Amino acid sequence: MKFIFSCLAFIIVFSIDSFAQDIHLSQFYASPANLSPSLTGIFKGDYRFVANQRSQWRSITKPNTFNTFGASLDANGIWNKKNIGSGISIYNDKAGDGDFSTLQINISGSYSKKISSDSSHSIVLGFQSGFTQRNINYNKLMFDNQYSGKYYDPNISNQENFNTNNLKYLNLNAGLSWIFNYSKKLIIISGLGIFNINKPKQSFFSSSETTLDRRFNLFTQAHFAVSEKLILMPGTLHVFQGKYKENLLGSNFKYILNAHENNFRAINFGIWTRAKDAGFLSLGMDYDNITAGISYDITTSKLNNASNYKGGFEFSLIYIITKFKPTITKQKLCPSFI
Repeated sequence: MKFIFSCLAFIIVFSIDSFAQDIHLSQFYASPANLSPSLTGIFKGDYRFVANQRSQWRSITKPNTFNTFGASLDANGIWNKKNIGSGISIYNDKAGDGDFSTLQINISGSYSKKISSDSSHSIVLGFQSGFTQRNINYNKLMFDNQYSGKYYDPNISNQENFNTNNLKYLNLNAGLSWIFNYSKKLIIISGLGIFNINKPKQSFFSSSETTLDRRFNLFTQAHFAVSEKLILMPGTLHVFQGKYKENLLGSNFKYILNAHENNFRAINFGIWTRAKDAGFLSLGMDYDNITAGISYDITTSKLNNASNYKGGFEFSLIYIITKFKPTITKQKLCPSFI
């Protein structure tokens, strides 16, 4: 225990400085790999597949200019150890007219330990590592030198000397979560995710020392059964990355239609706000071991002067696989007598 907290304290102290931004999603609760490595393998079941897609600012830019897609697969109980999880995640993001794209592939692992005699409290330590590749298409950008004085001419040389149009770097992330499993009616997960611990270089110019800032995710999610039919799922997310910060608060509400063991049906509705930026509404459904959701951002910042309060759509899909475990009944053999 002391070793785990010492490691986390070292990471926090080491991670003070920052200046850039990472990929982010509104439905943070449906993207565990991007929230904290400590959420790897934290679910009921054996395997979990997650997919996320986001598009935004279609009202002020060309279609498909800002798009994010992510997918992850994780498992718990590997090597016959119920407290060890592992996973892999892939994110692809495209932003701007210059097709600035980011491809990120990470492998993660987690270790959980119960810290109370009644097993209601647990902590989970997670680590994540992989690589990122970024590209930009300079031919789609416009430069001052390409204006003839009367109009823009793409045939005029931009007179720029770029070192490269792509770069690669190593990812190093970590996280710690606390899980309070009081009963089936109340479950709380709170934690921290730290990304870009190694602060990789971000410039397409070899002489630049521009680095990607460390990102800190502080989050809390709860699952509270108000009644047999209604479940309240509030959450908060606070993101800090250099001079940028994001504070998200809200809740999903789940209404259970059918709670039979092999026939679970529920509908979800959520209201969330991102301070000084946007709010969003979400709608989804649980169908057995599948949870699907859709949300729409409504811009509330000064950008609404151009966007007319229009934001972006986001989709999420979670599919959990539980292996069939047959029940073995031990029987005693009775002797036969003639």
